[in-house]
Amino acid sequence: MPLPVLLRLDQVPVLVVGLGPVGQRRARRLVEAGARVLAVDPADVPVPTGATWCREPYRPEHLEGQRLVLAAAPPAINRRVVAEAAARGIWVNSASDPGASDFHLPATWTDGPITLAVAASGAPALARTLRDRAAAALGPEAARLAEIVAALRAEARVRIADPARRAAVLRDWADPRWLDHLRTHGAEATKAALRQAFG
Repeated sequence: MPLPVLLRLDQVPVLVVGLGPVGQRRARRLVEAGARVLAVDPADVPVPTGATWCREPYRPEHLEGQRLVLAAAPPAINRRVVAEAAARGIWVNSASDPGASDFHLPATWTDGPITLAVAASGAPALARTLRDRAAAALGPEAARLAEIVAALRAEARVRIADPARRAAVLRDWADPRWLDHLRTHGAEATKAALRQAFG
């Protein structure tokens, strides 16, 4: 089973080979995550804002200095990219051959401090459907509650000395009933109700 992780990519060099629809979508996500994206494609194609475009065919030299590689070109090129990246110890994802990939990109939804990621074992359309359904079920209150709990958690560390009691309070704050409370009563009333744990 793969291990789900969230990577910090701020200023991390990432190579994207191929700027078709999949490559463009992935390059945009990487730029949004703060990565330094080098996009390689010989065709005259739109380049995501913030990415550096190398308008030439893929060469092994493009791998120099890269930490991650996403191969989104035709399958024959992707196979070369995967083999050459693996030989250099660089993690690589192949859009055309997920089984040859070191990592996969799940369908994601982000709202403030909440990130939801869904993978469905090589069925990306299903993953997107499940992501959308889960995001709708969470609603906008999930992000607001996460912000409130994060702020109060810092206060709880200071105000609740007993570790067992503090852990019990934090578990209680994670109860789904607080989402319903937030929907019904609003942020300030929910914050006040949560703070009652301090006595």
